[in-house]
Amino acid sequence: MDSIQKIGERLKAVRIARNLSYIDVCKSIGFYKEGLSNIENGIRPCTLEIIIKLCKTYAVSPEYILGLENLIWEIEPRWASLIKEMQLRNLNPRQVYKMVERDFKRTEKLENEILKQNKHPLQ
Repeated sequence: MDSIQKIGERLKAVRIARNLSYIDVCKSIGFYKEGLSNIENGIRPCTLEIIIKLCKTYAVSPEYILGLENLIWEIEPRWASLIKEMQLRNLNPRQVYKMVERDFKRTEKLENEILKQNKHPLQ
């Protein structure tokens, strides 16, 4: 088996393990379904640009996809769903951080207001 087929097999295995469809992945990386299928089946080689995009989408290292290491990055399902949501909404990590920070500040403000309301004047 040649390296093109091995790369394709690893990409397919990771896509399936992440429970992603061809359509989800292609939307995420701006690629077409037939092209991804051809790559996964070893029919056509994968460009470095596509490998990088797929690694980001699947949260795996390029070394794993290229067969240079055997350890796949394991991520918890909740993080995988967050990554998928980020990709579907075209959000980058900075935008997610700002959203979380904004929600945290709102929660903190609400918590302080509740504490003030519950404070008894004689205490």
